[in-house]
Amino acid sequence: NGDGTWSYTPASNDDSSVSFSYTITDNGTTNSLPDPKSVAGTATLDITPVNDAPTAPVDTDNTANSINAHAANGTYVGLTAHSTDPDAGDSVTYHITGGTGASLFSVNAGTGAVAVADAANLNAGSYTLLIDAVDSHGAASSSSSFSISALQTDQGGPTGINFLVSSMGVLGTADNGNSLNAGADLGEFVATGDPDVIDTFHFALSGSDAAKFTIDTNTGELFVGGSNLQAQTNANGDDIPYHLTVTATDQANNSTQTSVDVWVGVATKDTMIGGSGVDIMFGMNGSDALTGNGGSDALLGGPNNDTIYGGGGADQLIGGDGKDNFLYKLASESTNTTTGHDTIYNFSAGGSSQDTIDFTQLGAVGSDITTYQAPLSGPGVNLNAHSVAWIESGGNTIVYANTSSTTETQGHADMMIVLSGTGLGLTASNFLLHP
Repeated sequence: NGDGTWSYTPASNDDSSVSFSYTITDNGTTNSLPDPKSVAGTATLDITPVNDAPTAPVDTDNTANSINAHAANGTYVGLTAHSTDPDAGDSVTYHITGGTGASLFSVNAGTGAVAVADAANLNAGSYTLLIDAVDSHGAASSSSSFSISALQTDQGGPTGINFLVSSMGVLGTADNGNSLNAGADLGEFVATGDPDVIDTFHFALSGSDAAKFTIDTNTGELFVGGSNLQAQTNANGDDIPYHLTVTATDQANNSTQTSVDVWVGVATKDTMIGGSGVDIMFGMNGSDALTGNGGSDALLGGPNNDTIYGGGGADQLIGGDGKDNFLYKLASESTNTTTGHDTIYNFSAGGSSQDTIDFTQLGAVGSDITTYQAPLSGPGVNLNAHSVAWIESGGNTIVYANTSSTTETQGHADMMIVLSGTGLGLTASNFLLHP
């Protein structure tokens, strides 16, 4: 520069030294004549290096980033993160910083290779992984996002089929007192026990009376066909059901099936006794005796005073009008589990249509229920020996029963029966106990 200063702009990431040669000339004179003198020299400028962060990692493996669901820990997933550092001699290490798969995968700090780290929880689906690179001076790159697919593998098919009432209001209006209405929605079938968490199912109807019903092949919803269904009786006048077989098949063509009997009562007293499969019973008019036995049954007594015995399985029960009695003979018929308890809809606690839960046939002395404990004041209150009590929770009224000779917590009660709704006003008169 004209003022004797120098300016120098190094190249990007330059950490070398630079030398300058220069000559200084004055404007001196000798004997009044110009006589400039000069001196030459050099100067060296050392550029102090500044640490630069590594580049954001990229995947250097061109294969698909995929793995089978629940693949063994340590299995490589087809992803290798790679980063470069502009500073010569610096090394980098790789780290997972986030993403939906952060707890399921690990990255090799030195190589950037990604592998399975939690096989048990690696369900089928798509996961993201955020990975950064850190140099030997601690400078980190920005994180890069990678996608990994865990592919569904066939680990088996469904092992059972349950029947669920989609809405007790819908099922409660499926009949007109004399027959099942054409097109009535009865409820839906649900495949159970399939170890593949994202399986989808196809449902099919067969059996001698399949033509009288339809099923939504995708949802499992069961409907009455195009004509009303009347009661069926044999030569002795006994009720007989419509026979169906429901098959659920997953996308790997694994399947299971269950027998389904749909019972339609006559206008007078009915006695219906189900089997080990799914029973859907409509008692219609009259004082009926409905027995579901095994399977996840749906039993509707209808008008008048009915006796309803679900038996084994998680049953859905409704008495309808009249004084209805819900019978239990074994504690295992309504277990203290989310999938094994009965649900009673529209339970009437008083008035001219007072319903009862009947424990009089529940076991011998020593494994029976003899005492009404009254409402439980909170979830921490225990059940006395051989007692029944109830509490309102989650919009329902939960009945707990203790058949043992020792105190039990609510969570360990021998029986649980769910009554839909709250504010029912249950009293001791709603429970028939062992004498």
